[in-house]
Amino acid sequence: MEKSLIGDNIRKFRKEKNLTQKQLGDLLDMSEVMIGQYERGDRNPKIDTLRRIAKALNVELYDLADWSQYSTEDFIEDFTLSIDEQNEMLILSKEEAQKRLDEELLDYVHLLNEINQEKVVKYAYDLTKIPEYLKKKK
Repeated sequence: MEKSLIGDNIRKFRKEKNLTQKQLGDLLDMSEVMIGQYERGDRNPKIDTLRRIAKALNVELYDLADWSQYSTEDFIEDFTLSIDEQNEMLILSKEEAQKRLDEELLDYVHLLNEINQEKVVKYAYDLTKIPEYLKKKK
């Protein structure tokens, strides 16, 4: 079987975490044989399995993935597009995008005086009462 970028990445991050194939398999409730097959490129993990592996290794999905192996739809729930200060388009994990948004919001709030900071909190609270403004529940 041909060399696997995904497998190489799984092996690299597993070793960085000082985990054996068995230990990683135990974390994922799968056999070390399966981990070995992924690492050697004998098998490619399904996208949901790849998400679980990324989480177990505490890395981003895009650090493991070989984009050519999966469709855009496979990753749509994991990533978002964002524009940076130089108007460059970025592909970010949902967590990274939320962290950037949180930081940006706090930066603006900290520019306000105390009274207006309290107003921002009240406005945000009021917005949570409008159903179409809320995040969709999974």
